[in-house]
Amino acid sequence: MNDELKNIVVFGTGNTARVVIEIIEVKGKYNILGLIDATKGRIGERVKGYKIIGSDADLLNAPWSGDVVGGIIAVGDNFLRKVIADKIIELLPNFVFVSIVHPSTVISQTASIGDGSMIMAGGIINNNGRIGRHCLLNTNSSIDHDSIMENYSSLAPGVVIGGCSHLGECSSISLGAKVINDVTIGEHTVVGAGSTVLNDIPPYTISYGTPCKTIKKRRQGDKYY
Repeated sequence: MNDELKNIVVFGTGNTARVVIEIIEVKGKYNILGLIDATKGRIGERVKGYKIIGSDADLLNAPWSGDVVGGIIAVGDNFLRKVIADKIIELLPNFVFVSIVHPSTVISQTASIGDGSMIMAGGIINNNGRIGRHCLLNTNSSIDHDSIMENYSSLAPGVVIGGCSHLGECSSISLGAKVINDVTIGEHTVVGAGSTVLNDIPPYTISYGTPCKTIKKRRQGDKYY
């Protein structure tokens, strides 16, 4: 291990965590001290070579806490990411959330990326794009000029967001969907795979189709479909 690398922990052990682990390895900026899993019974197991060193309940008195500079919540579900972040902040108010950005991304010098966000391979953030805290831009997704992703929102692989659009907190844009310019997607809303969004979509809904239409209501924390 390079002694100059800063130790972090990764929250999560699923598919998103595996992708994030590979990005961390490629970037070479951090050393993964271990993984944090919600299930206490999994402590000691290994995922992609890294040991699960604790559960969420262990954060306050973890023996390794003094050895890390921060961590990343590598969980795909937006609401669950928020729940985990809120719990960490409650226990450790000064905990540092790091952002993970794949080296193949294209990010404007005028764009901003909030703490704890994950930008996967091929992601594009254009001029004045603003990415909130704990957001997820998946493989080959893009957000155009002056668009905003509020905290805990996500783009699935292949999503295209036009300029001057606004994605609400915990909103999820599914695989291959397209959102034209100047559109607002409400908080906790899910836009279905392959949809074309031509008009504003209200909060707390599931919407899909071409053109995209609201199908039914949803509550925060509900499954995406």
